[in-house]
Amino acid sequence: MTTTDLAPGGADRTPDQWEGGDHDRSTALPAAAPVAPLAASYLGALCGIALVALGVVGIRDGIVAAGWINGRLWTRMTVDWIDGQTFHGWMVPVGIIAALLGLLCVVLALKPRRKRAVALSARSSIYLELSDAARLAAAAARSVPGVVDANARARRRQITVRARTTGADPAEQRAAVSGAVTDALAPLTDPPRVKVRVSTGGRR
Repeated sequence: MTTTDLAPGGADRTPDQWEGGDHDRSTALPAAAPVAPLAASYLGALCGIALVALGVVGIRDGIVAAGWINGRLWTRMTVDWIDGQTFHGWMVPVGIIAALLGLLCVVLALKPRRKRAVALSARSSIYLELSDAARLAAAAARSVPGVVDANARARRRQITVRARTTGADPAEQRAAVSGAVTDALAPLTDPPRVKVRVSTGGRR
């Protein structure tokens, strides 16, 4: 026994309509593609480590000031060293490096995140990681008769396949590998360009 939801007006609700609404699924916005972490996140991690180190120094100096351990205050030594500085030639390149590092931080903060997956042709939002696309391409290449081994590197616009064959006609092997990889990647919404490099040697 099955039950059927009734749409307003008495018409049966079709599977393409949202459960609990009258909007067609074809009008729904696709989900965002998976993206790599922000480049600035790595910089943030380094800054966090630096702050932890400064906190450790502060705790150590607090213990010294309380008389629990013997030693000199590192923070006071640093402040005294900075306060007693006059101009030196090394300050110019250090200042330039600091400015360049600051500019790099701004660039990393504004750099958009890199997409790391490609979309599949499906009604719902399904994505294939670039690393998985490379594995799929390599497996398709290895399935070609005469191919001993193969590996692949995937980018959003191109997949490069390197195949090692038993010594058959390189042009024929290249065409066969390219065709197999292209067929394997056909379900992608925007299949990348396939580039095949063939080398001979080895046994199947």
